Amino acid sequence: MGVVYIEKSLCSQNVTNSFRCSCSSCNPGTDPFPNPSPNPNPTSPIRQLAERLRIAEIRIAENTARIVELEEELDQITGDTEEVQEFFEQNLNEEVTVSTSFGVVTGTVETVGEDVAVIVEENGDIVLVPFTSVTTV
Repeated sequence: MGVVYIEKSLCSQNVTNSFRCSCSSCNPGTDPFPNPSPNPNPTSPIRQLAERLRIAEIRIAENTARIVELEEELDQITGDTEEVQEFFEQNLNEEVTVSTSFGVVTGTVETVGEDVAVIVEENGDIVLVPFTSVTTV
């Protein structure tokens, strides 16, 4: 972005009778929009932002790697739940007894979802059984 500086005098562009324009027409050989020289100062705001961006990108890469590690650990802890899901799907609308991390559940399999089964006990209680909580079927 350029700045036009006007001083008292006459302008060849007739900008005003009492001011002189600093445009290239009035001042041949001058660039009204000079390119700023790069700032070699290592503490310049642009260099500081560039360094902060570089550090942020490193942290993002480290956190992404850590997320992958944690997802792998979670898969090992929870195990493969496909077999449990298949068991509930095969026994849909049937009475089952399963041991879970929160106790033994006996009832009719009413619904099977992606990671949970709905069992209705004989007394009418509805129990949501996460596949990861099932210890034996």
